[in-house]
Amino acid sequence: MKTQTKSSKKIPFFFLLSLIAALLLLPSAQTSVFAHKGAHGIVKERMAIMKGMKDHMKIIAQTVKGQIEFDEKSLNGALDYLQKHAGKRLAKLFPKGSAGKKSDADPAIWKDWDKFNKLALSLTHSSDAFRVALEKKPAGKLDKAALLQLENQYDALKQVCKDCHDSFRL
Repeated sequence: MKTQTKSSKKIPFFFLLSLIAALLLLPSAQTSVFAHKGAHGIVKERMAIMKGMKDHMKIIAQTVKGQIEFDEKSLNGALDYLQKHAGKRLAKLFPKGSAGKKSDADPAIWKDWDKFNKLALSLTHSSDAFRVALEKKPAGKLDKAALLQLENQYDALKQVCKDCHDSFRL
């Protein structure tokens, strides 16, 4: 009969498989984390603002999907952030010549500036429409009709982001 010592114990298959998967995924995780390392100036600023937009869109998404508790103050804060950085302010984050190695901005932005500006303004209009739907809901609660309106406005808001990213993000 074999006796096992601490050094001769078998490593559980699941642990070994998890370790191999983690090692294989590590390079892509590092690439993602450090993709914008070294960005500076307006590129760094817009990257920070875009990350903020993503984080605030997540609050809106989780709320309308029922993944987090309805919090009108949080939703208004998210909308404030989006509106603060939409429209002309968003366009100012993309001055001519600011594409480059550290940027996800497609040079198509400057080739089709009118379309980019329209999408930036659409972000303003869509976030305004979401806020109107939020203000129309019954005070202090979120009934089914109000939730449906918010879901519809969220879908429109999300579509603006998608259209812009599909057209102008590398």
